[in-house]
Amino acid sequence: MRPRREAKLGVAVLVAATLMGSAAARATDDYPSKAITIVNLYAAGGGLDIVARAIAQKLSEKWKVPVIVENRPGAGGTIAAGYVARQPADGYTFFVTDVSYSIVPSLYAKLSYDPLKDLQPVVLLNTVTQTFTISPRLGVHSIKRLVELARKEPGKLSYASAGTGSLPHIGAEMFKSRTNTKIEQVPYRGSVAAFTDVMAGRVDMYVGALATPLPFIQKGKLRAIAVMQAHRSPLVPEVPSIVEEGYPDLDFAAYYGVLAPAGVPKPLLDKFVAAVQEALKTPEMKTMMDQLGNEIVGDGPEKFSAFLEKSMETWRRGVESAGSSPM
Repeated sequence: MRPRREAKLGVAVLVAATLMGSAAARATDDYPSKAITIVNLYAAGGGLDIVARAIAQKLSEKWKVPVIVENRPGAGGTIAAGYVARQPADGYTFFVTDVSYSIVPSLYAKLSYDPLKDLQPVVLLNTVTQTFTISPRLGVHSIKRLVELARKEPGKLSYASAGTGSLPHIGAEMFKSRTNTKIEQVPYRGSVAAFTDVMAGRVDMYVGALATPLPFIQKGKLRAIAVMQAHRSPLVPEVPSIVEEGYPDLDFAAYYGVLAPAGVPKPLLDKFVAAVQEALKTPEMKTMMDQLGNEIVGDGPEKFSAFLEKSMETWRRGVESAGSSPM
């Protein structure tokens, strides 16, 4: 009797597994069947918001369901990240973020979420080229000459930042630490005011996204002496990379990426990633990214996860260089 019972049990298990597999397949086939929300950590109107809404439109056109960008700004992006971390892992809520996601774990002593466990990397949309921009009035044309000038007159030169804890602040402090130079910070409330004063010669330099000062670089009102990444940017091909200049540890290109609550089933995640990658390959998306100074990447969860780990370590060292204490 026992072999017959075991045989029946085996058949029952097989049937159950088949039914579960069929249900999972149907769920994947039906996905998405309702609106998808992409939560942005910033207010509407910035570069990340432009990219997020362009992606959302492409997905909505493909799937014939609403794909909504919801803005939840505040607290360095931790409000938006914490909110998404608490949402169901059903593939209908995502988080679009930038390099601040890599920086805040080193700036905040306590977070309402674990950035490595409660949210999972989905797709790395693009990198955002950062550039080292100086006032032409300094009379130098390279990182090497700038370092020589800064060492010759310690404390005389200044850099503009977009506020304490911002990428321009931490990036400049990393540069100071690496080059053993003393350069004073002049904090501003935003990047536009910061590079405007560099252009006017009231401040000497600025490290930040290339897109904002690009028109003034092209007109000769600002001078770019390095892009802070491993390769040159096609937008300013004559400007060397920071790696070429001998500082590979100052490669800190920023990024835009999409994360999700931990635990989203892989088939749904794969379907979402494939759709985003398809959107990134369209000509209009490339044109828009070029105009923003972004380089399309499109890497999926595995590569994005490795990228994030490296990025978080880079900015942990950067925050230490800046002498910032966790808040």
